[in-house]
Amino acid sequence: MRTARRASLATLALALGLGFALRLWGIGFGFPLLVHADEGVIVQNAAGAGAGRLDPGWYVQGPLASWLLAALWGVRFTALRVIGAIAGTDAYKDAFLTDPTPFYLWGRAALGALLGTVSIWTTWRIGREALGRPVAALGAFLFAVSFLAVRDAHFIYVDMGMLACATLCAACWLRYARTGTSRPLLLGAVACGAAAAFKYNAALIGLLLVAVVLTGRPRRWGHLVLGTLVTCATLALGNPFLLLNPAGVWADLSAEGAKHGAHPWGHHFTYSLVGGAGWPVALLGALACLAALARGSRRERLLWLVPLLWYAYATRHALAYARYVLPILPFACLGAAQVLARAIPRGRRRLLLPLAVLLVAAPTAAKSILFDRLLARPDARVELARWLRTAPEVPDGARLALDHTFWTTGALPTWAFGRTDAQLAGMEATAQTDAQRDRLRRLRTIGERPGG
Repeated sequence: MRTARRASLATLALALGLGFALRLWGIGFGFPLLVHADEGVIVQNAAGAGAGRLDPGWYVQGPLASWLLAALWGVRFTALRVIGAIAGTDAYKDAFLTDPTPFYLWGRAALGALLGTVSIWTTWRIGREALGRPVAALGAFLFAVSFLAVRDAHFIYVDMGMLACATLCAACWLRYARTGTSRPLLLGAVACGAAAAFKYNAALIGLLLVAVVLTGRPRRWGHLVLGTLVTCATLALGNPFLLLNPAGVWADLSAEGAKHGAHPWGHHFTYSLVGGAGWPVALLGALACLAALARGSRRERLLWLVPLLWYAYATRHALAYARYVLPILPFACLGAAQVLARAIPRGRRRLLLPLAVLLVAAPTAAKSILFDRLLARPDARVELARWLRTAPEVPDGARLALDHTFWTTGALPTWAFGRTDAQLAGMEATAQTDAQRDRLRRLRTIGERPGG
């Protein structure tokens, strides 16, 4: 028993260390230019929040990620002031405008790599509650090397924060289903509210508490009410504009919802899950889900409630992007580890089970490594920007042909001149005086001129 426990903890430690390394490798991609499509939104709102303007004015995503990023920048500013490396707030703003690389690196490391690594630990917590320590550790290892989880942990966005909180919520409420005590109930409620504050659709996880109460004996209706109240209170703290400006939130969500639609039921399996974790993990995870529904214990069925609900949501009302299955991925990895553990005779598991997990992990781990190697190489868009600024073959006034206007039109100032609309707009949002705003607008004009 003690040997098995040590082996499980060693596997978890390996998963955490390897997972963090994969999420940190290549995290400086694209610098000194800004080439990711979504990061500018979070960064711009963080710049406004750092100047005291907490209302982003755009409510498609909650403001929590931007607030955390602004707080992180505040910690960095304080540290630089203490050691005398920065003169004051104006110098800090100018540093952001001149070269935002360190600001983005801190954000990617914290909101991406670090929270992504926390999700490995919370995946282990889920497995420990529902499937036992050995399966939990192996499932956490599979999740640690999964391509989709590694890829999206390189970006400043809401997904890693949502995933860390959502998986912590599931782990706590599965523990509550076993113990019936108030501590995991309340911690899970706080995590659920925080997950929804990062990304609204994470509120779906609240249905897990409903299922736990309905299937429990006795049914603790008071605990359901308490958990709901704590969840809502946490959500309100993380996104107070749900109460302060409900009309604005509703208008933005309605406009965004019009872009979403239904997809074939197999899309997010064959494209998102298979692409994000590989065929072995996707198929074994699906097999574990079917087995749990057919003859699993109460905790196993509760375990699969969250991914099933999420898959239905992602299929019927979401975009086609693979990131919409991120909350399913930890459960698929745990399910794959469970199937492998059950398929191998107990007497041979010590040797064969780790080998089987390594074989299942190999395709997606290789994909993650290739992705990181690609990010660590010089970015072709950065090379293009340098060439455009220096090549005599490109005369003033020359036109550029772009292959897809949805992605490239907004990025053109970045590629050609090394400045971004989001960067300058964010600085204008933080300007305290008309003189500062005029200065930034002049910088924008200079930046948009060839050779500026």
